[in-house]
Amino acid sequence: MRSPFSATPLDLEAARQLSLAVRTLADPARLQILNMLHRADGELALTELTSGLDRMKQPSASYHVSRLVAAGVVARRREGIFVYHRLTRAGVVRIAEVAEALHPGGES
Repeated sequence: MRSPFSATPLDLEAARQLSLAVRTLADPARLQILNMLHRADGELALTELTSGLDRMKQPSASYHVSRLVAAGVVARRREGIFVYHRLTRAGVVRIAEVAEALHPGGES
């Protein structure tokens, strides 16, 4: 069986950064939010995100979006009373780095 880890050495700082990214992504609601933003191919308001999350209330959705914003995976923009969210380029790169570090080459 092929190892799920990269063959290249992982120094302590890289391991810390990877750990932070994994903790940020390791929540079903956050993964759903990221998926919704990816599929939207643009911005979504918090109300749109909340309506797309199964049985999640607005305060919980706001908490999860805030965690993604703090990690730099999602950016927000205020326009009037609405706040719009989108994936960041750095966020997409970070997600790809996590996937590559845990499963290099995409092979099974």
